[in-house]
Amino acid sequence: MVPRRFCTVSEDLRLALSLSRADAEVRWYKDGERLRDAPHILVEERGAECSLTILGLERADAGEYLCDVSRDSFSFYVAVGDPPVTIVGNTGTPEQHLLMTGDDLVLTCELSRPNFKVRWLRNGEELVSAGRVKILARGVHRQLTIQNVRPGDSGTYTCDAGTDQMHTSVYVEAPRVVEFVTELQNITVLEGETASFKCMVSPDDVDLRWELNGSPVYSDKRFSTTSTGMCHSLTLRSCRLSDSGKVTANAEGLLSRAKLRVQGKCSRTPLCALEPHYVSILPIVQPTLTPGCSIYCICPHRGAGSVYTRASGHGGRRRTGPGAAGSSNQGSGGNPLGEAGGRHPAQPQIHPTGLRLHPLAHHPQAPGVGPRPLLL
Repeated sequence: MVPRRFCTVSEDLRLALSLSRADAEVRWYKDGERLRDAPHILVEERGAECSLTILGLERADAGEYLCDVSRDSFSFYVAVGDPPVTIVGNTGTPEQHLLMTGDDLVLTCELSRPNFKVRWLRNGEELVSAGRVKILARGVHRQLTIQNVRPGDSGTYTCDAGTDQMHTSVYVEAPRVVEFVTELQNITVLEGETASFKCMVSPDDVDLRWELNGSPVYSDKRFSTTSTGMCHSLTLRSCRLSDSGKVTANAEGLLSRAKLRVQGKCSRTPLCALEPHYVSILPIVQPTLTPGCSIYCICPHRGAGSVYTRASGHGGRRRTGPGAAGSSNQGSGGNPLGEAGGRHPAQPQIHPTGLRLHPLAHHPQAPGVGPRPLLL
């Protein structure tokens, strides 16, 4: 039986024999053609040992080799093939890829030599180039692309190069959906009061940041933030006028905004601290009353003393000063404001909001009518 030798391209081949005596003539043949020394062929004889060496095998070097020694011979059959393909940089440990829905998956590998077809598999099933799946081969580089991946594309991907394989684990997650269940609401407070902004955000592990007028808010003596599940709150203590503006809740890029309005406290002077002023009332002014309004008037009368009358738009309420005995008095000393039979009904003067008061010395007086003092 002829021995067989399997070699690969670029490999060196050495065939050696031991002879019965050292002085025998040795001849080497390949497929019946005698071989002689050449740059890549070496024929050696050392005593009873003889050998044939072929450097850098090529496919054409495949065939039957014969060693002829006088009346004896020995044959070898040599097969020359391509060397096994390996994946450059393959560690044997599966790589991990985490993608979001809608991303593109791109897997690449480099082979030890070109002109070799690899297979791409997912969970053991071979993939073909169609639709979202693209398979490319350029020189020693191989590439698998899956466009717009979905959760169903998760699995173990394999680049099969026959004698070498590379595995990659791929996980595709659904996109994270963040939404405000309850938005922020506008708030108005007085200076020095506390303002609290609240919102609810889903899911409950959202990273929420607070801003006031575009600047980040951090917890301190005046500002405090809390997060409990989906509930988030921002509290501003001792609000200042400068705090007025826009409050923003930033939930991983999703925004909710509200306005904070801080009003100053009114500083009013007590009435008792005002300087007394006097008002002159001109006669014969006919008022028009509407429901809910109030008018104040001072009018002349023929009795003793002055009369101060307060009339209401709801009708019927009035007060009289000295010299008037009320609505029941009759006769010359009676109340000129009587509802019936009064000879000189009061002519009230309406004092609307924003009445301009004048000191007595500068206020004009109607002829024959002296001013009646009214302390405001």
